[in-house]
Amino acid sequence: MRIRRSTRLVSAAAGIAAMSAMVLAFFGTPAYAAPAPIHLTSSQCPTFIASGESDGCVVELQNLLNGHGAHLTADGIFGNSTYTAVRTFQSNHGLTVDGIVGPKTKTTLYDDSGHTPSGSGVDLRTDCGILQWGASGGCVTKLQQLLNTFGAGLTIDGQFGPATNTAVRTFQGNHGLTIDGVVGPATKQALYGGGMGSGSVDLRSDCGTLAQGTTGICVRKLQQLLNGFGAGLTVDGDFGSVTYTAVRNFQAGHGLTADGIVGPATKAKLYGQSGSGPVDLRTDCGVLMRGASGPCVTKLQQLLNNFGAGLTADGQFGAGTETAVRTFQGNHGLTVDGIVGPMTKAALYGQTSGGGGGGGGGGGTIEGGSIDYSKVIAAARSVVAANVPYVWGGGHAATPGRSVGTCVGYTGSIQPCPADHTVGFDCSGFTRYVYWKGAGLDLGRGGNTDAQTYDPHLVPISESQRQPGDLEYFGGTAHSTHHVILYVGGNSMIEAQQTGTNVHEVALHTGGYWYHVIP
Repeated sequence: MRIRRSTRLVSAAAGIAAMSAMVLAFFGTPAYAAPAPIHLTSSQCPTFIASGESDGCVVELQNLLNGHGAHLTADGIFGNSTYTAVRTFQSNHGLTVDGIVGPKTKTTLYDDSGHTPSGSGVDLRTDCGILQWGASGGCVTKLQQLLNTFGAGLTIDGQFGPATNTAVRTFQGNHGLTIDGVVGPATKQALYGGGMGSGSVDLRSDCGTLAQGTTGICVRKLQQLLNGFGAGLTVDGDFGSVTYTAVRNFQAGHGLTADGIVGPATKAKLYGQSGSGPVDLRTDCGVLMRGASGPCVTKLQQLLNNFGAGLTADGQFGAGTETAVRTFQGNHGLTVDGIVGPMTKAALYGQTSGGGGGGGGGGGTIEGGSIDYSKVIAAARSVVAANVPYVWGGGHAATPGRSVGTCVGYTGSIQPCPADHTVGFDCSGFTRYVYWKGAGLDLGRGGNTDAQTYDPHLVPISESQRQPGDLEYFGGTAHSTHHVILYVGGNSMIEAQQTGTNVHEVALHTGGYWYHVIP
């Protein structure tokens, strides 16, 4: 009896199993029930959540990511889709993009839910990835707080928009960094006063043109490199008169133009061999003009003498050398401007230099390359004809052109400030645009007037050397400026002057610092 009953039970169980198999085969597997979400900062969640995790912490993570447009299935399984969504979120919020949800990513996921991230406890150097336009979150908040300690006057909103971009570029220009609006390792170190040292800074990639008045970690690195050549400088990050003299001495001793400005050629020599070797104007020297001195000028004089100049090779670019350069240019179909750029150098070495329209050295293609200044001036006059308004901060978007300005730092008499809803140019935004439109150059990479004066495409000249297309900057020093105009010939200039006016052509104002733009 017991045996029969057991047999019947076994048979019944087998029947149920068979029936279940049939049901599963027909309808599919039962629906998966995801675990309940657990707050990421709960003790039930690990400090670092990564691929392979499967629990309620991942459900919470997926829900938070979906709040930022991820469109994940909140199944509690940290797979490839969740990993990709985490990396996207980290990239958009200026975090280290590693796909691992640690304390900073967790904080940002919650901070970004409707209130301004605090930025408290955030260190840009260790907690944040590269920051640039479009980023948001606690890392941007910290960036804005740091920029404000340098006088930026930003609203702390955790949003990397036009005002923050302008503040970053201004900061970079003031500290000798590459002016690109991107907050990478060198900019971060400078924001912290170079607190992590300048060891990882490379002048050639991290820093812009350095000159007297520049401060920051790029100058510290420069001083360290100069000390490697026996300069004996105090490494204080301040490009003062002593550093200026050391730079000029280094340049003179290494076949470079001794102008005290640290551009690409000087940087290359600082990272190269200590011996000066033979000088080649085409590779070792910058643009040469009256006032230059050193081995590069000596080499120039020797080459000119090969063409009958009869100069004393004293390394001083004075009136005699300028006359010899102009004579050489006139004899070789070059623009006669007395400036020794790539075309004149090529001709001095017997290379085909290309036509230049000799004679007077007025408009059109000039020595130094292929800038057609008439196109630059035409672009400027088209702005005047279009009645484009002056706008505080206008013209400093990622791409040159008219843009909405900013009210940050605005001190104009027209109130309330109209800049944040008006499209136009400020003075440096205007000159940036016309050289972009007419010559394909982004002067200062979108920075302010100071940033433009450090641009390697700008060569300082005297007022008597000015020609149409040159720029005049007004300020306390050649690299501490507040206004720029475009000289268009005769007694005329074009400028974007102040709120309430349009970009206009007026009589030339002089007394500023003049720069000639080369390719």
